[in-house]
Amino acid sequence: MIEVTNNNVSHQTYNKNFIINNPEWDCRNKYLKKLMTSSIKSYSPNVDEIQRHITETLEDYLKTSNSSWLIMVGKVVRSVSYIDYEVKDTEWFCSVYDNTSNIQIHAIRVYTF
Repeated sequence: MIEVTNNNVSHQTYNKNFIINNPEWDCRNKYLKKLMTSSIKSYSPNVDEIQRHITETLEDYLKTSNSSWLIMVGKVVRSVSYIDYEVKDTEWFCSVYDNTSNIQIHAIRVYTF
């Protein structure tokens, strides 16, 4: 089962792949959400291959987006995060967690001006 992680709370899915309850932390970009989940399904448990696939697939977009990106893929047992909501030049773009493989993916957009 794949979940979207919102504000450090994992919301289990039902018949759909995702339930998005918080507009601050969700995966608004349907293409990115599909890319992340399909990468987990195709390459799990190899986090290096997941990262490579996502980065290569998004390469042209990342180069032309007028921003920098942090795309993190990891296999976790426990994760603790701190987000400073006063930071104005970043956007938490998407978080996906697969509780079968314990693989977590985050995409954060860092705007450059």
